[in-house]
Amino acid sequence: MGIRVIVDTNCLLSDKSFEVLLGNRQVLTDIAEFATILLPEIVVDELIKHKQISFEKAKGTLLCNALLKYLSFDTNQIMELSFDRFEACLRADQSIPYRTISISNESAAFEKALNLAIGHSAPFEKESDKGFKDTCIAISIEEYLSTISPEERVFLCSNDTRLREYFESSEMIITITSLADLKNKLSIKGQEEEELTAKNIKDASESDSIGIKEPTPGEKAKSALLTEFRNSGSFMQTHLLVEKLAYNEEAFNEKDYCDILRSACNNSQIYWILDDTDIAEFLVPIFEKYGKCLDSDSYSWFIKNAGLTESKIRLLQSYYFSEEEKLIYRGFASELESCLTSIGSNAIIVIDPEYVLPRLKELLIMHELEETTINNESVLGIFINGKFSCSKGDFPVKAVENLVFLMDKAIDDMQKVILRSIERRLSSALIDFSDEPLLN
Repeated sequence: MGIRVIVDTNCLLSDKSFEVLLGNRQVLTDIAEFATILLPEIVVDELIKHKQISFEKAKGTLLCNALLKYLSFDTNQIMELSFDRFEACLRADQSIPYRTISISNESAAFEKALNLAIGHSAPFEKESDKGFKDTCIAISIEEYLSTISPEERVFLCSNDTRLREYFESSEMIITITSLADLKNKLSIKGQEEEELTAKNIKDASESDSIGIKEPTPGEKAKSALLTEFRNSGSFMQTHLLVEKLAYNEEAFNEKDYCDILRSACNNSQIYWILDDTDIAEFLVPIFEKYGKCLDSDSYSWFIKNAGLTESKIRLLQSYYFSEEEKLIYRGFASELESCLTSIGSNAIIVIDPEYVLPRLKELLIMHELEETTINNESVLGIFINGKFSCSKGDFPVKAVENLVFLMDKAIDDMQKVILRSIERRLSSALIDFSDEPLLN
């Protein structure tokens, strides 16, 4: 039996190239050596759409660059760039081979999706209509399963808990949360301790010596408890489940804790009582440690409903940055601070992310287009509106790239934290009073 892996969009990390479709290429290339990669058609369409949005954004940023008018560059070349020719290449790309699976009976699929939506059943969210894309994936998977033997097993890789929950009772689907987990689910018969590689998995699969590890009773019980918490139907049930979760806390890993936090943000029977003593004592420490796994809306939603004090929120914000992210900020801020020699008494330090971030990106684009250096003055000029003096020299391009990367993935509040911290650094510079108006 060949190994087959159905992959959701969220497990295919984005690749900036407009020539290859799939990201997460190193892991996928390894898996393609011993397994068949299956992509629902809607996943391919979603990946293409992400590429198109990225293309249009990059094209717009380039056209709006204030420095273009100073270059002997024909902007019509940019205007004429069309995503259509890239899309054709992306859809034909098989540099990492995959097959698509699709829905053939669209009317029956729509009726099933409608019933699932009305009942807020998985893969739809418990309290919203969100989940249509995942429902299409689920239905296309079910149709595919109907074409193969009931004894066969297929892996589904997805970060979406409700999509995985939909297949919890299926004997044919084995769910994983990342492609890196795939090898951990496999074993070679008679060689349990051997390290699994693409080659020996392929050889074992061809000789029918590959095995699939069954979840332990403990893993099954943990999964059932997390599902029960995710779908808690009353305040009383939530209190009882939190007691169970706290008792079994040592069994959970980071992915489980992130699942718990997302459940707390998506289920009103949990988030309405986040500030109850027992709920808060269990969930707030988890939030402090793993809150970064939440999107910006969920992160803010948790803070709002947990009844945290302002001082606690400020403390959490400092925890929100990883050690690597703190190093990125400190590296940039130190470079910026060291090249500034004085700042005018009437100068204003800019802390608006919507102003700063696009202009940092413009600097990087110009650096790539013209292969020019980025000087200290051009970087400081983004942050300081008014008079300043600085040392001559080039600003490290990598420091700018790192800060742009950090701010791009940070939520709005965290972007403001970064810029306020830079403001404090620059405010410590020597004050130049020569920009003060003369008194008559």
